Amino acid sequence: MPGCFITAGRWLTIWGLTPRFLQRRSRVSGVAKRYCPACKPLAQVYSGHQFGVWPGNWGDGRGILLGEQQLADGRKVDWHLKGAGLTPYSRMGDGRAVLRSTIREFLASEAMHALGIPTTRALTIVTSDTPVQRETVEQGAMLLRVSESHLRFRAF
Repeated sequence: MPGCFITAGRWLTIWGLTPRFLQRRSRVSGVAKRYCPACKPLAQVYSGHQFGVWPGNWGDGRGILLGEQQLADGRKVDWHLKGAGLTPYSRMGDGRAVLRSTIREFLASEAMHALGIPTTRALTIVTSDTPVQRETVEQGAMLLRVSESHLRFRAF
């Protein structure tokens, strides 16, 4: 059954959300629409060498930038979903994420923040009941994250 796996409480408080509200995967995408109505989802394109070869343009295969929102304190943040499904740059992949990798990213972002290192902040992980095929069948998940920018070095 899909549901909210873990949340970063401070971020939920900023937007007046509760873990119960996020129990359904479909509500996660609704959060951004509710709090960022001007958001227009897109997958970012970028370029770079991979394994010593120039593959041309490629981009977010499982990440969707939902848009930017200005907070009450004047700061602007980007809303981003990871593992949300196919994008124009998914190539041969399915655009999905698995629970174990989203947990690692969530924990790493919280640890870096605690150490005073500016980083993307994970808002919540929502699990999926749709299995994801990797080397083995794994639990699917989606990560909703916020940051002052999701611009990557490869975007230049």
